[in-house]
Amino acid sequence: MAQSRARLLLVALAGALALVGCGSGGQAASNDEFEVLYLGGLSGPLAPVTAQSVAGLKAAADMLNERGGVNGRRVVVRTEDTQEDAARATALAQRELMGSDKPDVVWAGATSTNAVAMAPVTTRAGVLSINQAQTPDLYAPSTYPLTFGFLPSADELTRLTLTHFADAGVTRIGVLASNDVFGQSFRTAFERRAAALGIEVVAEDFSTTDLDLTGSYQRIVAQEPQQIFINTLGPAAGRIMDARLKIGATDIPTVLGTGLMATGDGPLSYTSPQALENALMSIYTTQRYVAGDPDAPEPLRQFYTHYAQYAPKVGPNSTAQIAWNALVTVGAAAEQAKSADGPAIAAALEDLTPPDQPLWTPMGDFTSLTKDVHIVAANDDLLSFVVPVALTEGGFPDRG
Repeated sequence: MAQSRARLLLVALAGALALVGCGSGGQAASNDEFEVLYLGGLSGPLAPVTAQSVAGLKAAADMLNERGGVNGRRVVVRTEDTQEDAARATALAQRELMGSDKPDVVWAGATSTNAVAMAPVTTRAGVLSINQAQTPDLYAPSTYPLTFGFLPSADELTRLTLTHFADAGVTRIGVLASNDVFGQSFRTAFERRAAALGIEVVAEDFSTTDLDLTGSYQRIVAQEPQQIFINTLGPAAGRIMDARLKIGATDIPTVLGTGLMATGDGPLSYTSPQALENALMSIYTTQRYVAGDPDAPEPLRQFYTHYAQYAPKVGPNSTAQIAWNALVTVGAAAEQAKSADGPAIAAALEDLTPPDQPLWTPMGDFTSLTKDVHIVAANDDLLSFVVPVALTEGGFPDRG
């Protein structure tokens, strides 16, 4: 009798486990939740950047939940630390996505290198993947049909930056780019686009691991550019600016790319005012506003309202806005598809009807995604070029 009761208990337990484990096609095990899994370097040199992404996702989740969630399901954000190491990121993605209990959406990495490493895993798993990586290889729908980028590409940012140079009458630009996927995306874009505007580009790469970058800076100066453009992300930003000061190149007008803006608390947090003489930094125009600014667009006011409780103590909030925009847009697509299935949301993103009152901030055209283009286009006023100022409440508001 005892054995019979034991067998009955085992059968009941097995049935219960089977019910709990139900879920396929990228849907989370709980039908009551719409799960977003953040896979990024929560520790390490890019931790401030990833903290902003997580804050943006959580802020968007709160806002969506106030409005009934996604198709009636409560939005939850879960995180795993990849340490921004590509091998670890791939292993974690395989662990999280190859079982039956999958998240509905994955945010894949803080850098292009890690996003590219995880893309094959999310594709095989049938899970929608969103990120801010700017390498064009990631957004080939024939290869990665479920991967979407919510920050306009390096090519689009370069288009706007070259317009700034052309308007200033510059005809010869020196490009200093880090030798990683991020930096090379910008170098390639400059070399591809500049000739159409009558601008000549000379370029020099630098290693993100070298402690002394004066050699790279000297070589670009030796090519006599009228102005210089620099882009990298992370600790190398401070070293390349130190090299500028050390070799006495502050007399050459210089534009700092968005990577230098997004590092630390902005340029003034990792280099001296002297190294920033005669320099402008690229910022997203939305960063001219801070919380409580009456002139801020309504979506930006909503962002600040929900972001406040999660705002990290370090870093510009542009990365948080990108994550907010991504989840807000995915939520709208899921509602349009009436589904949490990855392919269904992807199809809706490719033909998205904007809500009556869109809540994405003006950091791109979020209805520009198509079956052939999986990264948002830039609005023409996306970037502003400003004198470096101290970070205030995550932004760089006008001082005058």
